[in-house]
Amino acid sequence: MQEEGAAGALRRMLQGRLREHAREAVHRGMPPRARYRPGREGGTFLLSAVIVIISLCIAGVALWYFLQPPVEVAAYHRVLLLDRSDPLSRTQAEGLRSIVQQVERETPDDGRVSVYYLDSLSGVYLEPQVSAVAPKRHQGNLMHNEQLAEQCFRKEFMPGIADAVMAVQNASNTEESPIVETLARICRDPGFSPRMRARSMVLHSDMLQNSGLCTEYGRTDAPRCTQALLAAHMPDLSGVNVEILYLRHKKYEKQQTPEHMQMWISLFRNAGAYVRLEQIF
Repeated sequence: MQEEGAAGALRRMLQGRLREHAREAVHRGMPPRARYRPGREGGTFLLSAVIVIISLCIAGVALWYFLQPPVEVAAYHRVLLLDRSDPLSRTQAEGLRSIVQQVERETPDDGRVSVYYLDSLSGVYLEPQVSAVAPKRHQGNLMHNEQLAEQCFRKEFMPGIADAVMAVQNASNTEESPIVETLARICRDPGFSPRMRARSMVLHSDMLQNSGLCTEYGRTDAPRCTQALLAAHMPDLSGVNVEILYLRHKKYEKQQTPEHMQMWISLFRNAGAYVRLEQIF
């Protein structure tokens, strides 16, 4: 009986304690059976902080991206590739003047023109003789006067281009003519990449390949050029407008055949270019 009385007293005491705990929990706004879980509030705060930091990082990267200046893509780049390996006839020299006039007539505002010489140095060190961007001549020019802008174009842009083109009249008499190697190096230049909206190329040359790659001169120290060999080294010219001013020389009558001209037309077309060939005697 005494044991039962002691157990009952203990049970009543525990029930009383539970009722007091429940009243305190209600008073604090907590559910009666809520349990305190150590670290729960700290973990929630840490998770929220991590989410806020990640969100700020994403917002910062997005803001940086949108504040970057737009990547400028040149609207136009014309390359003049000129052969100095042999003296020019009067008609061929006149062809150089026609090239200068074409540049003056067709170069748009902000268009780039680069002049390269096709000789032995071109196969090793390829730097343009001159490369310049045409100033604005039309609407939007800084002078707001098209007549003054035209004068600026003629005085600041054209002389360097014209001098480099007309200097080809003084032949270097070099035997090297690395045509495909030079084309490949020009096309590796970021300034002549497919990102350009308009790319064009003028070749003023007899189109006789002669380098360590192969030769069309009948040399015995280099392989003979074939269309397959040249095609394997042609660069991607997709979308490039190519004009070949094919310089005829009497001493190369055996090499400069209709088949030879057609070979170069096919090489450029297969490389993705739009090509036109004109013979100049």
